[in-house]
Amino acid sequence: ILLRAVRRYFYDGLTRPGKILFVCCLLTFLFSYRTNSDLFLLTAGAGFSLLLWSAVLGFVFRPRVSVERRAPVSGIAGQPVESKITVHNTGPRSLNNFTVREMVVPQASWPKEWQRPHLPGLAPGTSMTVPVVFTPTRRGHYALSGVAVESYFPFFLTRFTRRVPAPVEISILPETLNTPVPSLRKVAEQASKRLKLGSSNTRKGPSLE
Repeated sequence: ILLRAVRRYFYDGLTRPGKILFVCCLLTFLFSYRTNSDLFLLTAGAGFSLLLWSAVLGFVFRPRVSVERRAPVSGIAGQPVESKITVHNTGPRSLNNFTVREMVVPQASWPKEWQRPHLPGLAPGTSMTVPVVFTPTRRGHYALSGVAVESYFPFFLTRFTRRVPAPVEISILPETLNTPVPSLRKVAEQASKRLKLGSSNTRKGPSLE
């Protein structure tokens, strides 16, 4: 239960700046008792208040969406596979500062958090199509379960995630060979040249067929 709470509220609930601010405020709060400084205690309290206010506003404006997926039938290992995700805002409030990513799938990698397309807003009752990319690491049959819509509103310190089912199956082919393939005209010229050289060097006279 403790590990689940840490995973949900610290790892998933805070962004990287939010984690840094939380750790700094926690250390400041702990060391304020040793130095007996009210300034450090007030500073830590202000940081915790900012995180709490961000979490409250983020909860009020949390994602309430439905999605539709358009995905390719197949892909190639080691190359990005892109799906088109249509996000419908079904909530009563605007969806602000959000991104869309694939849910965790083994044997695949995703763009870093700062490399995903950031969308500033989506009004209630409207839709938006977003590209979502993942890179398979090996061949096989991949079953994608859905996407995660993550909102960073309002201060990019906290993060609320809405996991929406959007299942699809994609067949991943093996990687292509990294060898240069000559053009057909070049192959034909080389074959004709070698055939001509071979017929010119043969022994003249009767032969056994």
